[in-house]
Amino acid sequence: ICRIARIIGMHRRSALFIDGVGSGYQSLSRLAAFLKGFKIFTIEITMTYGRAEFHEDLTKHVEAGVSRKGGVFSLCDPQMAKKAFVEGKNGQSVGLLSTGEVPNHFSPDEMGGIREGSAQAARSAGVEETSDALCNFFFEQARDRMHVLLFFARMDDSFRIRCRKVLPQLPALMSGTSVDRSS
Repeated sequence: ICRIARIIGMHRRSALFIDGVGSGYQSLSRLAAFLKGFKIFTIEITMTYGRAEFHEDLTKHVEAGVSRKGGVFSLCDPQMAKKAFVEGKNGQSVGLLSTGEVPNHFSPDEMGGIREGSAQAARSAGVEETSDALCNFFFEQARDRMHVLLFFARMDDSFRIRCRKVLPQLPALMSGTSVDRSS
């Protein structure tokens, strides 16, 4: 719990947990997030869950990242069954891990609302009130306060094969996260 709380307690930190089935990392992560006062986001995969629903969930997470509490976006192996959820359109979700920003994720109307919502906090922080400065302020705040926790189960040789296929295509999974493996 302490290790997980330390990771999510730092700005701009995410984690990749590799464990055996039933080791409890997800439960420990939920407890650590609760102790830190963070809002916990997870997705529920249904038969109709697709890119639009993932976009909606990711938007909620990014917006909550700006709140004073921050947020934890939790994804486990079965939820990442569709590579598009991890990779996103043109590598967008991985951009969330590496840069903290998802390019072209918000529509122009949503960006207008973001600028309006960020104006007061930006003003009190001494940030110039231009369109670009307000957007940058929003993403900096979100980047500092949001965390992505990824959970992979290593049950057999298929995990090793998946890693060899997926990790070279998604380097942010390794470079943008703290990796923890149970023995």
